[in-house]
Amino acid sequence: MEIENLAPIILTLVLVGLVVGVGVLTLDKFGTATKELRTTTSESITIPAQNAIVTLANGNLTKVTSIVNSTGTTLSSANYSINLVTGAINNTDNVSSCGTGDTCLVTYSWTDYNTKTNAAVGAAGAAVGDVSNTWMSLIVTLLALSLILGLMVTSFVMGRK
Repeated sequence: MEIENLAPIILTLVLVGLVVGVGVLTLDKFGTATKELRTTTSESITIPAQNAIVTLANGNLTKVTSIVNSTGTTLSSANYSINLVTGAINNTDNVSSCGTGDTCLVTYSWTDYNTKTNAAVGAAGAAVGDVSNTWMSLIVTLLALSLILGLMVTSFVMGRK
């Protein structure tokens, strides 16, 4: 092994590192892009005092279809405000159809980012991350030692001729 032979080996290692890095980055982007639109029907909430907040079980809401009291009366959207990101409902107008302490049912749609694809891609990224933490230093050390050993053996063999 001569010093001229080191350049292709180093370039190959850099190329492999780039391919693995781009692959992991691509998987990560696909994983975070996956989402599912879900609908929750008749989630039970207890209406808080006026201008108080109750939070639904899910955030990232796309729309609230209805808030209905126990007798089936729909609460007007003018009587509440919603934070779509957190899923918080603010009781802005304490009305008799769904007042303080009443149990009402909420039907809404929300975006679920916690999908199986996202979990699988996260696990793959974590596994590749473990390679860099656990094995990379050993691989680099062995590679450096083999290069040094190869140069030494080559110099001894060339010295005999």
